Amino acid sequence: ILIGKAIIETHPYSTKVQFVGDIKKWLRKTCLCACVQAPIQYQELMQMEYLDCVINESLRLFPIASRLERVAKASVEINGFVIPKGMVVMVPTWPMHRDPEIWPEPEKFKPERYGKTIDPYSYMPFGAGPRNCIGMRFALVVMKLAIVEILQRYSFSVCKETEVRAQIIFSNCHCLFYAV
Repeated sequence: ILIGKAIIETHPYSTKVQFVGDIKKWLRKTCLCACVQAPIQYQELMQMEYLDCVINESLRLFPIASRLERVAKASVEINGFVIPKGMVVMVPTWPMHRDPEIWPEPEKFKPERYGKTIDPYSYMPFGAGPRNCIGMRFALVVMKLAIVEILQRYSFSVCKETEVRAQIIFSNCHCLFYAV
């Protein structure tokens, strides 16, 4: 849903065509006719590079966790500021993923950003370093598979008159809610 919202709300038609084109290319290669529902293989799923870019950009705009927390193992001084041992340090991923110094045009949905190398500490939807999310690879494969399965079975289209009225509403529990 977030990927669909991001694509429909902020991206030109050309990228939608390229994204769906990756899926349709696989469908043409594996299916003799459109009515056949061939199961996708892991290797084929991993070759859908543009789908990776779309998922990464969706997770940048709408990270699963709006912040990460770590406990300082030792006291450290950074730019004259002392972080004492045992202090909880919060990394705000939501604002970091929308920082114009790191991401030009941060509010725009631009999957092409991921064709280049990205600093792993400026993009952290699953955390970073040795304590990142243990289920990250599994989650990414499941997201890709779900998108492919949905696009195999259904078709979606929008017209220029389509209005997307979803608004992001923050709650006091640091969760994101959408109102339509």
